[in-house]
Amino acid sequence: MSAARSSPDPALTAEDFANCGWQDALRSTDPWDYFLMWHALSDAARAAEGEVRRTSTLRLLADVCSMKFSPERAAEPFRSRFSGHSFSPDTLTESDTAFLAHVVRRIDTRSPGACLLRARLADLVWLVQEPRSVEFALLAIDSYATVPLDAKTWLRDGLDCWQRALGLANVPGVASSKRRQELEATVLAAFDAATQDDGFLGVKLAELMRKNGLGDHRPSSIAEKLKSLGRELERTGELLPAESSHREAALWFKRAGDQFAETAAVASRAECFVKMADARMSSGDPSHGVAASFLENAIQIYRSTPRSQRQVHQIDERLTSLLSRLRDHGQRAADEVRSIEGPGIDISDSQRKAREAVSEKSATEAIRAFVSLQPWVNVDKLNASAVEGIRASPISALLFPSIIRSRDGRVVAKHPSANLGDVGGSLTDADKIVIRDRMLREYLVLADYVSHALVLPALETLRFEHRFREVDFIEMARQAAIVPPRRSLLFGKGLFAGYDGDFATALHLLAPQIEHMVRFHVSSVGVETRHIDKAGIENEKGLGALLLLPASTEILGREVVFELSALLVEPTGPNFRNLVAHGLLDDYEASFSVHAVYAWWRTLKLMFSYFWNRLSAVSETATETEGE
Repeated sequence: MSAARSSPDPALTAEDFANCGWQDALRSTDPWDYFLMWHALSDAARAAEGEVRRTSTLRLLADVCSMKFSPERAAEPFRSRFSGHSFSPDTLTESDTAFLAHVVRRIDTRSPGACLLRARLADLVWLVQEPRSVEFALLAIDSYATVPLDAKTWLRDGLDCWQRALGLANVPGVASSKRRQELEATVLAAFDAATQDDGFLGVKLAELMRKNGLGDHRPSSIAEKLKSLGRELERTGELLPAESSHREAALWFKRAGDQFAETAAVASRAECFVKMADARMSSGDPSHGVAASFLENAIQIYRSTPRSQRQVHQIDERLTSLLSRLRDHGQRAADEVRSIEGPGIDISDSQRKAREAVSEKSATEAIRAFVSLQPWVNVDKLNASAVEGIRASPISALLFPSIIRSRDGRVVAKHPSANLGDVGGSLTDADKIVIRDRMLREYLVLADYVSHALVLPALETLRFEHRFREVDFIEMARQAAIVPPRRSLLFGKGLFAGYDGDFATALHLLAPQIEHMVRFHVSSVGVETRHIDKAGIENEKGLGALLLLPASTEILGREVVFELSALLVEPTGPNFRNLVAHGLLDDYEASFSVHAVYAWWRTLKLMFSYFWNRLSAVSETATETEGE
């Protein structure tokens, strides 16, 4: 976060703005992302400590870039991002506003970052200054409209900027009809140019037009384009963006008054969920429970179609077929659940409680409740349970050695027979290996259950009630002391990917970053993280070796070390670190494995605990200061 501005700050001038070095600060960052602009300006302000006027100018610019951007809230598009950082439009003084109004006209907009800065300053002046001047609204519109409408920028602040531009243009008395037509033409051109390679871009642009009353003169062609995109995405196996394309196509066919085509688009959307169920069952980690969930979505979508259209589209026959499949998967899913949960545990009740645990809370409290659904594993209890389980059915564990194979048939571990200390009164190395293997198996069963019963239903509620964005996770990672320097962007992107349901991306980003995190903290306390071979070549130790170091347990705790090892490096577990590193993780293992969900959630828990400690410390400091 940017450092707090001094109070009172000196009255700033155009000369201060010209000499503060904001252009150099923005030149080093992503020009289409306010969050990264905020950090670049904050870093520049810290570097200028001691130069009062320059520091104050940069801090003000950093603060105006720091706010959470919610363009759909016409009356309040900018809010404080976190409770620990209180800057909002209401924070601006009359002197601040006058300064921004004066300098916004002087911004050279030949660089992208300058365009976004001018848009934000002009928008703030339009919101805050009284009486309002249309000049600043027009400046904001023109600046926002410089953002390219492509797949790269919409993932940052691209579509938000355009949503705000169109919202301002629709304010009575602000923009001319000609200006609105020009904006509409730009969005339509971007939509027409979108392809299946752009993923969700076509859908997002169609949503943008629909929400802002654009494209009314050609709803049928927009709907047809969306239908075509959906089919192409299905063909390439991109089922999630395909489903979104069909959903949006149905809305545009409805807008065109074509009920037949609308129902066909709804049916295509439902079939995307059927294909997701089929894909899960043919994957390396089939799950009747997940397949049943996809089929339930398909059935609910089909049931939303008007009865007048069902016969012509043969929907009733399709519903009968899907209901039969759903019953079959449901019965088989019950067996899956019983094997996971054991006697006396009602998974439906657990799911309900998990949803309630995160519901009706503020954003930060909801995340806190989400990561607190299950404590870190109690290693001592798990060990005792493993020993008890081996003694209860000792034949295979105590008498015979075993070979563990991966899903593709490779031998990944060989375990000796054991005697659990019956000879000599103490555990042998063989005993410890067998116990560890049993602990891992019980832990993975627990992880499977927690993912199904707690994490996934709570995550669904979290997504429904809150709109977290990638930048929010990046900021949480930035404030978490466990995340090493210059790694918050990668951690944040990985955590957001999991929140967004893209566990494949989450694993590929987070697994190597967790290894670096452990190495960084172990090295920081003076422990050697390299080994030298006979030829004198230095190599970094892998995550498995790092987690065996006593320093790892001292820093992270015994429970965290066990879970990281079990999920990331144990050959008899998911082994995500090594599978990712060697390219052995296939699409379905990464995207649909419940252990991938669990590994993402545990990483979020670890990071958030440090973020929460930081946030609590900031809050306590603020309270103590107020008390003084």
